[in-house]
Amino acid sequence: MGNPELQEIIDLATAHRLVEGSAVALVLAPVLLVLVGLARRAWRLRCLLWAAMLAPWALALPIAWRGYLWRVRYDPATGFVGLHSVRVLLENLLIAVLAGGVYGLYLRWLWGLPKHAPKTELATRED
Repeated sequence: MGNPELQEIIDLATAHRLVEGSAVALVLAPVLLVLVGLARRAWRLRCLLWAAMLAPWALALPIAWRGYLWRVRYDPATGFVGLHSVRVLLENLLIAVLAGGVYGLYLRWLWGLPKHAPKTELATRED
């Protein structure tokens, strides 16, 4: 048995199964929410909004996972090691920030807020 300090906490196959399971759950959750929304008239709008919020993740998660694995790959022919590259780290950060911004705009649109809606100020009580 090798050095216990050099063992992986989770192997790649297990991580891949977790991502695939999460993607399946993210497909089933909006479907379930739509069905509940159709069955319960009072919850219809809320369930449909939650389903619309979760649905993009069902597509984005497996695509992002495959993209991440490609970006941090090891290519022995060229000597490329993406996991150790600062450029890859910064590009991953930029992708995450842009994806978060796009998702934030989508949520803003989904909840019916205009693009430049004023932010509500928290009322504070001054003594």
